[in-house]
Amino acid sequence: MNKNGSFDQFEAVMRKAYAVPEIRAEFVNRVQAELMRRADSQAVKVARKGFVLRFGLGFAAVLLLAMFFAKAPEGQALADSIKHFFKIATVTEIPITEPNLLVTPTFASPFAVTLVPAASAPTEAPLPTPEGFTLAKTQACQTEPYGYACKLAWAEKKVGYDIKEFPADPTDMRFEGIYIQVNNDIQINYERVGGGAYLYLLQGPGGEFTSIGAGVPEDSIQQVLVGEYPGEYVVGIYAAKPGETAYKWDPTGKYSLRWADGERWYEINAYGCVGREDLCSAEGLIELALSMVDQSVPAEGPRADHLVSFAEAEQISGLSLLKPAILPEGFVFDYGTYNADLKEIRLNYHPIGYDPGVAEISLWQSLQQNPGGTWDRFTGETVDINGQPGKYMSNDGFTHAVVWQSGGLEIGMLITSSDLWYGGTFTKEQVLEIARSVQ
Repeated sequence: MNKNGSFDQFEAVMRKAYAVPEIRAEFVNRVQAELMRRADSQAVKVARKGFVLRFGLGFAAVLLLAMFFAKAPEGQALADSIKHFFKIATVTEIPITEPNLLVTPTFASPFAVTLVPAASAPTEAPLPTPEGFTLAKTQACQTEPYGYACKLAWAEKKVGYDIKEFPADPTDMRFEGIYIQVNNDIQINYERVGGGAYLYLLQGPGGEFTSIGAGVPEDSIQQVLVGEYPGEYVVGIYAAKPGETAYKWDPTGKYSLRWADGERWYEINAYGCVGREDLCSAEGLIELALSMVDQSVPAEGPRADHLVSFAEAEQISGLSLLKPAILPEGFVFDYGTYNADLKEIRLNYHPIGYDPGVAEISLWQSLQQNPGGTWDRFTGETVDINGQPGKYMSNDGFTHAVVWQSGGLEIGMLITSSDLWYGGTFTKEQVLEIARSVQ
């Protein structure tokens, strides 16, 4: 989608006015800005394909390189010559000995979405129970059996030691999962609430790093201090594009910090810098490392930037919210956000199995202001939403916006779908059907 073309279309229609109920200019501007941001994000997807590809294939590189190092004599020599927290790679390129494992990614094929009655997200599977661990006897699990604190208690029982953790979810990040690796190493994963960035905290007993790694060029290592402890910071990852015959060091994409305190080793990895550019620097990761505690502080009340249920959204906003009775097949409520200054809720719906932002329905709701006035900021085609006038705009089948009023609320709905990563297209009739089901 071309940003300049879209902007010109907006400018052209902005000069027209329609006699519809007043909706605040701030609300309209945010809907327009969000629509333009989504359009711009989609436009740069192609430019990002190389990075996304390298990021995805980097994990494959790690696994293949582990096999290479384990079998080849020079690999064993490398394993025996660790001089740093990071393994030192003595070569700049690693031949791909099994090219069939390097699969060329396929992008989404276009398809027409199907609307179905709205469904709830699937319930998480119960945790496998370690010996001596029961949900009923664990306070954290009584409060929230599928939450962070319960899963942390479960992991600590499994590995037999207290896990160092961040005092709270890092800003703009949400907890994704805790994983137990070989040698009782722990990995805690976070992802950005809106997608586009990932953060991994790893740790294990002792001072020797046991996590799988392909090694890094020695000149890529920056010596740092994490408090009183020496550490190392590296930017880059070995990766290969389809058609290439070797993995090459790419000094972008992954930001890593390693250190040890004599009893345990630690590693923090950041991928992507969307919204958290500070984490893509040595200073940012060190600051995060120094914030680690033995026990995190439980959140008090709903988290405004990540509301996990419809009930939390109503609790924090004080509004009697509306929700769609019809959604595209596979879409479920993911999370909500609350803007206290504007007293506005945003509910976000995503397809199951896709990263946030790949396809999304966002529903803004706030109390009406200045009823009976003239709304002349956001313009488009006049449509009927259950007997109320509204406005509809779309640049193509992948991006749609609708605004209207209902039940004393101002409502805006933005639908976006990536043509590369999701492929689902919406018709005007489907968009209006979803809007009319909001009740």
